[in-house]
Amino acid sequence: MEFVGKFRDVSRDLFSGKCQIVFDADDINLEDINAIKDEEQLRITVKKYRKKRSLDANSFYWVLVGKVAESLQISKPHCHNMMLARYGQTEFFGDQVAYTMLPDTEVVTKRMEQMQESHFAPTSQRKMGSDGVMYRAWKLLKPSHEYDSKEFSILLEGLIDEAKSIGVETIPKQELERMMQALEKRDL
Repeated sequence: MEFVGKFRDVSRDLFSGKCQIVFDADDINLEDINAIKDEEQLRITVKKYRKKRSLDANSFYWVLVGKVAESLQISKPHCHNMMLARYGQTEFFGDQVAYTMLPDTEVVTKRMEQMQESHFAPTSQRKMGSDGVMYRAWKLLKPSHEYDSKEFSILLEGLIDEAKSIGVETIPKQELERMMQALEKRDL
């Protein structure tokens, strides 16, 4: 179950020492609540609310990725990975950036450019391994399907700028503005 709401109160039970947390829910299905009310344990996640991105913007992104890829004569995954490396979000584990060290070869670079299940950006950090091979650090990127509207807006605007710079037609300015406004206003 997922819902949008507002934190209301927290208190600690004097006898058990457990916290009791109260939220005001905007819209919640009482049948869903009744189905879980007798469960001994639940996994509960609370996150800061962010608007989800618009499906129009998402569809446009993938159409434009295809056009840019065709113009550059590269694959769509390669183009998407280029955009993520330039305008995407770094993946964090806690407060640490996730890195991996890989052989600094053309074969590895080409494989990383085509990846679809994970996305990485090369860094300038290189070092010689104990095996005599030069290694490069690659930082893990957050997958675009996990972006909120603000993160996706940055990615989409970067792609549009790239498309314009190589002469790929995008959409009229008014349509782009409408799409960006819808992206900013979209609710869960």
